[in-house]
Amino acid sequence: MEKRKVLEDNLRKAACEGNIDLVIELILNGVNVNSRQIVNGWTPLHWAAKRGRGEIVRFLLEKGADPDILTENGETAANLASTPEVRKILGAPEMNGGPSESLPITPNYMKNPPLNCGKDDFGSHWTSNGSVHRRMPSSQAPESSDELVLKIRVANGVDPDFIEIELPRAELTYYSLLRVCCEELGLNASQVVRIRKLPNTMLRKDKDVQRLVQMQELEVVVTPSSAKHQPNGYKSIQLYKNQTILY
Repeated sequence: MEKRKVLEDNLRKAACEGNIDLVIELILNGVNVNSRQIVNGWTPLHWAAKRGRGEIVRFLLEKGADPDILTENGETAANLASTPEVRKILGAPEMNGGPSESLPITPNYMKNPPLNCGKDDFGSHWTSNGSVHRRMPSSQAPESSDELVLKIRVANGVDPDFIEIELPRAELTYYSLLRVCCEELGLNASQVVRIRKLPNTMLRKDKDVQRLVQMQELEVVVTPSSAKHQPNGYKSIQLYKNQTILY
């Protein structure tokens, strides 16, 4: 169940960002082409249509994408299509003045598309390719933004420092939080025992995640064999505090 949710999230993200290689790879490996995001009901086809990804729209339709699925706001992929090409592929009539660009919530991976669009291998390089969850200083994340900024670390890890992550408010689910934590901390989901809100509240459901506030501190509790893992792929400076470090 957990792995399926993560792969479905990756498929919608790849469709949005125009990563046709990853879209093909995920679908050919059995990921549900009609999977809907739990909050807004968007499918990969909705994202591809909104972003004008004609090639991806064609491929999704060939693989069984249903153009009649509605978002939580009652929109089809054709309603969200942003280009005449995509509207034609979906069999929708042209609209005077073009399609509406309004969205109830604008996820970060629409506002800040990745700078590098190299081939991804099942989402393992989202961060290095300009991930939608790229960390930024808290001063750049106002309370009114469409992203929830959280502070995370590995519980009882070698490095006690927190790192900041972003979750699009359109995707405030437990599975999205788990996925981003694993990507940013270099963990596998199988290593995670639980995620807790400090000081001592365990997160279990989507509603728990949706109640989090800006800059909330979280700890990812991992299996004992993973506790020595160093977050972010770097070694703690505390290990070398008696040595001269050159930058």
